[in-house]
Amino acid sequence: MSAALPPNASTQATHIVLRAARLRWSRENASDLGLDAHGRVTDVSYLGDAWDIHVDIGDADIRILRPSSEAPPAPGEDIHLGATPGALGFLTESTPHTGELP
Repeated sequence: MSAALPPNASTQATHIVLRAARLRWSRENASDLGLDAHGRVTDVSYLGDAWDIHVDIGDADIRILRPSSEAPPAPGEDIHLGATPGALGFLTESTPHTGELP
């Protein structure tokens, strides 16, 4: 994964939550949007009023949603992802999750 997190990112966070509708894509550096992750588009689906775009950033697949009024990137294209305010959430898990019910 290649990503630069914003300065307000928690140093104690164990998980990052991304809101798909608040992410943006660009063919150029997107660090002015508070996050700069880059990867390759693996799938683009038309949902009527939005594009569902999947981007492989190496360690993960990130999904972004963009209005269908915008032209989407093509599958196989290398792009940068940026985050608008409220797109990133940071969670801290105090105890390891085992997958077992209490």
